Amino acid sequence: MMKDRGLKSALLSYFVHNGWYPQLEVDVKTNDGASKIDKFITDIDVLALVPSVNGVLVPLLGDCKTLRNQSPSNRVLWMRGLMEYWSAERGIIILDKSIEPDHKQFADKLGVTLLSSDDFSRYSKSMRVGIDDKQYSVSDIEIWESYFESLLKYPQISSVVKFVKFGFWNEDSAAKRLRALLYEVRTIKNELNPSNYIHLALLCDLVSLFAVSINGIVMQMFNRYTFSDNKDAFVAELKMVIWGGHDNYRFLNEIRAKYSTNESELSLPEWDRFIYLIRNCLESPRSTMYSPLLIKELAFVVLGRRTIDIQEIGNSQLYVGTTDPYAIKSSALYVEYFCKACKLPPEFLDCIVSSLLRIGR
Repeated sequence: MMKDRGLKSALLSYFVHNGWYPQLEVDVKTNDGASKIDKFITDIDVLALVPSVNGVLVPLLGDCKTLRNQSPSNRVLWMRGLMEYWSAERGIIILDKSIEPDHKQFADKLGVTLLSSDDFSRYSKSMRVGIDDKQYSVSDIEIWESYFESLLKYPQISSVVKFVKFGFWNEDSAAKRLRALLYEVRTIKNELNPSNYIHLALLCDLVSLFAVSINGIVMQMFNRYTFSDNKDAFVAELKMVIWGGHDNYRFLNEIRAKYSTNESELSLPEWDRFIYLIRNCLESPRSTMYSPLLIKELAFVVLGRRTIDIQEIGNSQLYVGTTDPYAIKSSALYVEYFCKACKLPPEFLDCIVSSLLRIGR
């Protein structure tokens, strides 16, 4: 059972009912460290990705503790440092103890909301601007616990499991996240079984992370080539976004030409399909903020039902976080590209897309 479970559950529910993409228990590490194995510095109890005014999902960090002897202000200073490291504008700390007003004032000046568990109960009801009062699967902490425990039973896909839990989150750009995600899944593609509901849920979760990456890439492209009809210029700029600039792309391309028998230029798998995906997303770029939560909820519906038979899932069980029909179309395109790029069994694609396309009918 998770530590500080009750507080995490309350914060998780608050995030989801505001339409924010959640992730529990994210381990934080530095990617440029000296250790050959992962060395975790600290962890984030509940992370949320929040839609912003400029169309990009931005992190909000949540900390839940039953501290007895530590000063609340010390916890605030820890949170502020983590916010700086993650480029987060806001953090929330919930403590299972009363908090003096001076500590709250100190926290607020540093961009941290500091609350007791009793305070948070009232705060969440007042601040919730979310969709409704339904209990969505992704806000159910019991399903999260079951998910984490179930994944431990599949050592053959442990590399992808680690990537979902912390590897993805510790990459410092949308492009790096996307490239690493495709690589990790392609390395274990033969281990994923479409008749296993845990594997189906994991795949949906992976696609939701892909959707998070796409949001960052699409908004970069939108700000540069909003009205461009020049396809060659568009494709060239997309390559620069994906590989981190002209110099880096040229270097990687030269390495590829030297050691690979493939004479084509460096590109993502299913490159033409990826270009089509990005162009479609640019028709409604803000919609890319809402697809990740939609797909994440599908993963947790599968986990909650413990079945791969999800074609008949109704609207009320999936329509979470958005009323934007374009987000549904985008979600189906994400699944199609991801399954084909990673060479996954076609049953995954058929099952997930058929479920998504039923939403809103």
